Amino acid sequence: MAYMSQERKNLFAPAIKDLCKKYGFKHTLSVYHHSTIQLNLWKGKYDLVKMYNDSAKEHYNRTWPNSEFYPAEYFEVQRVSREWFTPELNEFFAEAFRILNEGNHDRSDIMSDYFDVGWYVDINIGKWNKPYQLIKE
Repeated sequence: MAYMSQERKNLFAPAIKDLCKKYGFKHTLSVYHHSTIQLNLWKGKYDLVKMYNDSAKEHYNRTWPNSEFYPAEYFEVQRVSREWFTPELNEFFAEAFRILNEGNHDRSDIMSDYFDVGWYVDINIGKWNKPYQLIKE
């Protein structure tokens, strides 16, 4: 059963703080429903929402050419293609996922509908009530 504690989150906090500082992100790290660790990116020098919307719109128009695309104001990184971002941002996301999954396990078997993970990891770009902000340098 997935479980994430405040104590374990606090072990990840210094490494995530250093990583976000290196890439220029303002962030929070939180535990959601005792099962998920969430890295929330609030501000940064990269226009993540524009990158996401540009790539998503292109994909959407190829897949459903006669439909209207509605741009996102916030999104979760694990649910989008990381090819939509720059190589530098892909390095950031890969390192963040590596740090947040340190000590985790995944013995899930989706064929038998059996899921066994140590905890879940989410990286959010903004949220429904607080959009991501671009910091202009």
